[in-house]
Amino acid sequence: MDLFSAVVTLFLVMDPLGNVPLFLSILKTVSPERRRTVLLREIGFAYVVLITFLLVGEYLLRFLSLEQQAVSIAGGIVLFLISLRMIFPGEGAVSTDLLPKGNRSSSLSRYRSSQGRRHSQQSSYCSQLRQPPSRV
Repeated sequence: MDLFSAVVTLFLVMDPLGNVPLFLSILKTVSPERRRTVLLREIGFAYVVLITFLLVGEYLLRFLSLEQQAVSIAGGIVLFLISLRMIFPGEGAVSTDLLPKGNRSSSLSRYRSSQGRRHSQQSSYCSQLRQPPSRV
């Protein structure tokens, strides 16, 4: 893989343009001078991690007795399972992003308790339907 294709692949995977709104929303309460410092610190940290794995990654895989193809296949399987969960969410799955702001854990517990009440109401209604009509 030549340098140009590696840079383009890294650019597409990191999605810097798509991360700008996330960065701005997270740091909206931070002063602009501090925001620049935070940005440079995080870029430096990411650069150190990338360079570390560039230099040590092959030795780490060899130490763990793994091949690069095995790690690629495992990563593909993980991404496939994540995409399946996004397309077919589990029964009763609740995204906390949809809950009101504030104490999300109490909101989630209220949601679950309301689901339990709804389920018990439905089961009692179904049992009433199965009973034979009473004769007068």
